Amino acid sequence: MKDTNNQPINEINDENIYDIPNNIEFEESSSHDQVNSNEVLPEKKRPFWISALIVILGMSIAFSFGLLLRSKIFTTAIVQQSSMVPTLHDGDKIRILRNSNPDQFDVIVFLDEDIHENWLVKRIIATENQQIEIKDGLLYITEDDETIVYEENYIKDANITLPLTTVPDNHYFVLGDNRLTSLDSQEFGAIDKNTLIGRVLFIDSEKPTIVTP
Repeated sequence: MKDTNNQPINEINDENIYDIPNNIEFEESSSHDQVNSNEVLPEKKRPFWISALIVILGMSIAFSFGLLLRSKIFTTAIVQQSSMVPTLHDGDKIRILRNSNPDQFDVIVFLDEDIHENWLVKRIIATENQQIEIKDGLLYITEDDETIVYEENYIKDANITLPLTTVPDNHYFVLGDNRLTSLDSQEFGAIDKNTLIGRVLFIDSEKPTIVTP
C-alpha cells in the first residue's frame, strides 16, 4: 500500500495542457489579404490648362494685393502750381508716403480745408506749440523759451515778413518755398494734422542753416 502522504499536492501533467490535437490545421493568409504592390496607382498628372489657370490666378491675386498695398501706403501726384519753386516745379511727379509722421521742414501734401478735393503741397515750417516769426529774410523758431534762427536756402524770394505766431496743438504751420506767390499759412493759418495726406519722398531739398544756436 502506497503512502499517500508522499504524493505531490497538485499532481498535474504539463504535457496534457499543451497537447494540441493533430487534426487542427492553421490556414495561411489568402492572397487578397496581402498587399499587392501592383495595386498602388501612380498619381495622375494635372492637365496643363489647370496648372496654367492656378498660376494666372496666383499672379492676379498677388498683383491686386500689391496695388492695394501701394494705394494704402504710397500714392503719386502731379504738381500743378509754382508755389514750391525751386524745390518742385509745375508738372513734377511726386511720390507720397501716406500716414507718415513728418518732421519740421519736410514737404507734405494735405487736403484743402475749404475744397477737400484739392491737394496742396507745402513745407512744414513750425509744429504745434512752436512760435514762428520771419523778419529780415531770416526764420525765427521759438520753443520752450529757446529761439533758433534759420537761413532758408531752399526758398525763392525770401523778402517777406511774418509777425510772431504761435502754432496751436495738432497743427502745422506750412509755407511754400516760393513765398511771394504761395497761398499758405500766411493766408489761411496753421493746418490741422487730420488734413495730412502724407510726406513727399525723394525730393532734392536742403534743410535750413542754423544761423545762431
